[in-house]
Amino acid sequence: MAKRICEIAVTGPAGSGKSVLLERVVQNPQIPGWRILRSSEIATPVIMGGLKDIMELAQSNPAAFYQIQRAIFVLQVSWRKELIEIARHAPEANCLILHDRGFMDQLLYITPAEFRRIRLEAGKTLYDTRDSYDAVLFLRSAASAGKELYTQENNPARRESAEDSLAQERPLLAAWTGHPHLHIIPSYPSLEKKLDRFRDAIAHVLSETEIERKFSVKPDPAILSGAAFQDSVASDIEQRYLKKDADDNRPRIRKEWQDDSISCRRTHKKRVNKTSTLERIEIEYSISPETYEHLATFQEADTLAIRKKRHYFVFGNQYFSLDVFLEPKKPFWLLEVELMCKDDPVELPPFLKIEKEVTEDSAYSNREISSKK
Repeated sequence: MAKRICEIAVTGPAGSGKSVLLERVVQNPQIPGWRILRSSEIATPVIMGGLKDIMELAQSNPAAFYQIQRAIFVLQVSWRKELIEIARHAPEANCLILHDRGFMDQLLYITPAEFRRIRLEAGKTLYDTRDSYDAVLFLRSAASAGKELYTQENNPARRESAEDSLAQERPLLAAWTGHPHLHIIPSYPSLEKKLDRFRDAIAHVLSETEIERKFSVKPDPAILSGAAFQDSVASDIEQRYLKKDADDNRPRIRKEWQDDSISCRRTHKKRVNKTSTLERIEIEYSISPETYEHLATFQEADTLAIRKKRHYFVFGNQYFSLDVFLEPKKPFWLLEVELMCKDDPVELPPFLKIEKEVTEDSAYSNREISSKK
């Protein structure tokens, strides 16, 4: 069996408990068969090493601050590359890399235009800096469960107040919105409860299990330009179903693009329970655009290519995707939410006109939508 290297970006505002939770997981992994490597936050040693006035510099000398941010980005690229190389040579069969923050976190400190310029100068696409992680775990601020729970004591580089921490949540979530697998970890009065949820999220990602509920939505194009979708991210998707393979699986290939970024994936899905589609094993891996075009020639004969606009958005502590079908056109939209546990409750967005749940209705499966029948 090929070695698995899984990368998870762990992010959140100041005071979200990120460093403490990462330390607890690394010290007591509870994940048999996996070695865990923790990637430290790049900016902290830079700040503590002599740049404690970095935020003052942002105001007094923006040009110098930009160059520092550019250098931090380059350091992060190099550190990630070498950490993956270390993971390849680790003796365990599988290796999990937990990144203490990821590239998109820099959008808290520089503008989108500045970040785009930095990544393009480094030869990186949006996919490289956001979507190339296997999953993103976003930790809510401890202050969201009570300002008295917020502390600065466990990070000497932290300057933010509880109010600052809460203010960081929205722009940071917006920076990561668009990643296909974003999970939000709420804050609780008890850190142990947050740790349990954090462990559940990691276990879910490593299990390669997809737990997804689906709902049909009455189309309302005006809502997509309204306040409810202000922080949403839209991407274009084309997906095709291939002929059955030797194991009687019907693979799917998908091409998704946004801005200057194109990501292509090949996916195999298998039901965990033969009587339900709620929970499935999902084996997914990246392929090149050239491989996508080659595999497209093996498309199943009785199917059409699906083309749709996908809108990613956050509502509460849930991450949704809303699909608007362009080809073939459909009289409904499809709302999907990925869960970490099959018993997790779902709070549906009140601003959408939900018609019914269609999780178990094969007529609303993408495979059936692609059918020429």
